[in-house]
Amino acid sequence: MYILNETTGMEALGTNGAPTWASFEDFQKNVCQTDWYKPGGQMVVIESATGIWSAMSAVTRMKEKDYANTLYTGVDKRYRGRKLAQAAKVMALRYARDVLKVSSVHTNCNSKNLPIIAINRKFGYIQMPGFILMKKDLE
Repeated sequence: MYILNETTGMEALGTNGAPTWASFEDFQKNVCQTDWYKPGGQMVVIESATGIWSAMSAVTRMKEKDYANTLYTGVDKRYRGRKLAQAAKVMALRYARDVLKVSSVHTNCNSKNLPIIAINRKFGYIQMPGFILMKKDLE
């Protein structure tokens, strides 16, 4: 899961290609060992013929919140265009409804990641006012 999450995260549209975590141990500490991490909310698509982890979508419910959060959805570049992100996200949404017992799910998207924005819109997510990230490179 770490490799799939890290690889697809670095390849996502609108990112700079940098790793999210410093190491596997950093991922374990800052994700898997947190109180918000829900192993059952990690939906993974695995190709049965090869065992390759090809897509994922993660969902959780933070303490004191009446909604869930889709944390991340990604697809290995070799498997894109096969609607695997949609399949993983459907499983995550069902987990949120049936296990986390919420009636709404929030997510954040990079505005340059048009494929995930299209999937979210297809599933009925509504764009809400958010924040603007600005950057100034200094020479």
